[in-house]
Amino acid sequence: MRLRIHRTRCLTPEDFTIEAGLPVTTFARTMLNISASFSTRNLERALTEGARRGILDWPALSAVLRRGSGWKGIARLREVVERWNPESVLTKSDLEILFLRLAGDAGLPAPELNVDIGDIEVDYLWINQKMIVELDAYSTHGDVFSFERDRNRDAYLKSGGFEVFRVTDRMLATDADQTISRIGRMLKARTQMARFNISGSTLPPNPE
Repeated sequence: MRLRIHRTRCLTPEDFTIEAGLPVTTFARTMLNISASFSTRNLERALTEGARRGILDWPALSAVLRRGSGWKGIARLREVVERWNPESVLTKSDLEILFLRLAGDAGLPAPELNVDIGDIEVDYLWINQKMIVELDAYSTHGDVFSFERDRNRDAYLKSGGFEVFRVTDRMLATDADQTISRIGRMLKARTQMARFNISGSTLPPNPE
């Protein structure tokens, strides 16, 4: 295991904390330190891991970004944070409007909105293709309970032969063309399946 020594002349009291009796840099300051040597993808992974461990402090990270002007790698870190920060993503209502506009511009067939399937209301349904799109905004799906509930819903719907595709706010904010194109390909494939009378089973009552 290699040990890399990092020295700096601009470390403030806000930049370090105590862990196991040892002074260490905070997660926010560490992100700044590694920004020059980490790729964009690795910075995204570091942010994700920080959020998973509960050590990602957005106000502290924002403060570090303000103080880090001129730091090598700061531009890359700012770009990653701006794209990743859940406080900057779309609300559910904004997401619904954006999705319908993008789908219409791409020439996708119009879906039914807020349809009940069994005991579950889904966001968008193409009934002939048995295709469902669910929109996930971070503000309403940012906890483990929502995550698990959504997976149980998806499994229930798939047991009835429905295809479920989840679209997040970040997907539409950063990769809209590919996301809409993928939905279009899935609809086309499901249309072909319907022509050959490939159908799913009937949904039982939802156990939830």
